[in-house]
Amino acid sequence: MSRGLGRRLGLLGVLGLFACASVPTERRAAEIVWPSEAGRSAVVARGLTPALGTEDRLLVFVEGRDAAPPVLGELEHGPDSLRFVPRFPWRRGLTYRAELAGRGVSPVRHSFPLEARAPTTSVAAVFPSATTLPENVLRFYVHFSAPMSRGEAYERVHLFDANGT
Repeated sequence: MSRGLGRRLGLLGVLGLFACASVPTERRAAEIVWPSEAGRSAVVARGLTPALGTEDRLLVFVEGRDAAPPVLGELEHGPDSLRFVPRFPWRRGLTYRAELAGRGVSPVRHSFPLEARAPTTSVAAVFPSATTLPENVLRFYVHFSAPMSRGEAYERVHLFDANGT
């Protein structure tokens, strides 16, 4: 092999190395990640490349409340991410929607499920306590093991006969 050909191949190899080094690495798509637990945990939008601009905002709304303002909180800028920390803790049972303005990323919905709790109040006694009652009974009393809210008895207490009516 001639000396000039070796130099050309060496030069081509160096150029090939530069060409491989200049190939852009695969960019991660922008995503919105919700915390796993309720509380004041942050919602994070990550994978934001190129650099963040002034139009980039992470907004969080409560689902089902049309024309409601966004949730209050602090927005922290990172090199390729936005972090939203709510001013008040997330409430269980509500569904939230996070939107990344200025990036065209689809909104992400998340809810924190209600905790399953054992009933804390039970029926302690019912008066009159006879096994059968006349049809014209005008008043009966239900005693609970703890104080109950006022004003909801007609919606929650029902009296059924033997046929279930």
